[in-house]
Amino acid sequence: REEKAIFLEDDNLPETSFFRYVSEMLEKYKTVPEVFWICGTNYITDMNGKESYTFTQHLLPCGWASWSNKFLKYYDGDLSTFCDKSLRRKFHRSYSNKWLACWQYQMVSNEVERYKKTGRFISWDYQMLWSLRSNGLYGIVPLRNQITNIGVDEFSIHGGNSKNNVMTDRFCEVPSKQLDFPLAHPNGVAINMSVERQLADIICPPRTVVIKSLLSSKLKRLMKKDTAMSWKQIFRELRGQQRETDYNHNNRLL
Repeated sequence: REEKAIFLEDDNLPETSFFRYVSEMLEKYKTVPEVFWICGTNYITDMNGKESYTFTQHLLPCGWASWSNKFLKYYDGDLSTFCDKSLRRKFHRSYSNKWLACWQYQMVSNEVERYKKTGRFISWDYQMLWSLRSNGLYGIVPLRNQITNIGVDEFSIHGGNSKNNVMTDRFCEVPSKQLDFPLAHPNGVAINMSVERQLADIICPPRTVVIKSLLSSKLKRLMKKDTAMSWKQIFRELRGQQRETDYNHNNRLL
């Protein structure tokens, strides 16, 4: 088993400085229990500061690194602890942006329901989000973005199909820039609240999108449908059920 690892997906284009950055962070913070992972992504394109990185609780999933002992201890791959009400409260309290809290809580909840109904998850990052915030853990975010997501096309599954989508535009094809070395380190492990608020504003969808998503999920639950299903899929399924009902009714009449 490897003691540490770097994770890159096929649509993650890293700066060459990314590898030195994560290597130094893996060494420096390997015995600091609250530092869970090192992120390569920073959606803030004009971030300034004397320090080369800061700490965050946000989910920044494109290009990252971690340690096997911490990952195995904290990563809740099947979201088994989501039923713990005290951890749910801790999850909510970790946010300064309550709209983002509601939206991301809904995303995790949808994943739990999906797993109960289908026996599968659609991704790994909702589990990472839950693991970070329910355990009070931190990630490291670089001063300059180190990873560009280049996966926006008609074949994309999770990355988005068009930059015309507001959230795809925020997350994908964000320019990267080399980090300067030697790295300038913060004095301690603490969140920079100014950076945290800026990232929250980028990560959180427009409020109309959040409200629509919450109402949509609630209505799907009332209909006993998978919250991952699109309304197009649901209406197609309902039409099929109606045709079957009509067919059976006509046969009984005959």
